[in-house]
Amino acid sequence: MCGADALAALDGSPWQLVMMDADLPDTTGDRLLAAILERRPAQRVVVASGHGARAILDAALVARVTSFLPKPYGLDELRACLVAVEAG
Repeated sequence: MCGADALAALDGSPWQLVMMDADLPDTTGDRLLAAILERRPAQRVVVASGHGARAILDAALVARVTSFLPKPYGLDELRACLVAVEAG
């Protein structure tokens, strides 16, 4: 899914969690994250990246990310991340 598709899907549904990659074919991770949080300021967002998402996302946005998931990751890491997000 590209950033434009993600925003269209977000506009049409009440998502509990957005999980996104920081590297997208049609936009940058920080632009997509900013657009998501502009539309839904309280939206929980997990950013996955193999490039150190904290280094490529704007510092102001980093503070608003729910969690980071470094790539590559397996099912155990994904499960642990989602459990932590759910726990708040």
